[in-house]
Amino acid sequence: MKKLNLNKLINQVSIKRIFKNKKDFDLKNYFEMYKARGFRLVFEYFIHNHLFDILNGTDTHAWETNKLSSKFGDSEIYMVSWTKDIKESTLKVENFLGNQKLHSCNLIDLGSGKGKVLITWRELYPYNEYIYGIEYDKELNRIAKKNFKKLKYKKVNFLCGDISTVKIPDEEPGKTIIYYMFNPCGKKTLKNFFKNNRTKNSFIIYFNPILKRDIKDIGYELVFEKISYRKGSTYSIFYRT
Repeated sequence: MKKLNLNKLINQVSIKRIFKNKKDFDLKNYFEMYKARGFRLVFEYFIHNHLFDILNGTDTHAWETNKLSSKFGDSEIYMVSWTKDIKESTLKVENFLGNQKLHSCNLIDLGSGKGKVLITWRELYPYNEYIYGIEYDKELNRIAKKNFKKLKYKKVNFLCGDISTVKIPDEEPGKTIIYYMFNPCGKKTLKNFFKNNRTKNSFIIYFNPILKRDIKDIGYELVFEKISYRKGSTYSIFYRT
């Protein structure tokens, strides 16, 4: 990830540049944030999401409505995971694993969208060869690949498909799996995914975890929970032996 250059930042951060694509994200979105949670949300969103795209020329933060859906019709709108939240929750799982770092774990993002989680994981674990992003929307998947190319990061495994039916290759079954979700879908899709894929020896990092009870029903135990002033930063971590 590129280092913060103050002079570059001053030159780049202008109203014209920030809102050059108004159909995706504009001042109205920030005003809605301000009404909902005050200036703190506006400031933190800009610092942890919007600024990343300005400095790197990427497209990760702007909200998108999925053009397609799962076979159950319960996919959710794309909203970006904040960099600080991805790092905090991932490193929390590292704490549970002790000396076993996530360089050697299977990292899988369910509903990977424009690739912000994948980008952050690639930064944290540059030598991990088993990072998967699964996204149903072909356009979001295309944008994610473009973002990786822009950052000149080593590729990850992009799967464009329905998570209710996809089966991820389990190349090394003994390795711990870390699943990441930002409430990407409804109950039927979620249960179908975990029916088709390995759940043993795996963690789930689940942001905006409205289906916590359903995760427990498929055999996971809640091992950590963080409640935030906003739903998008509230998350639960589950584990199944």
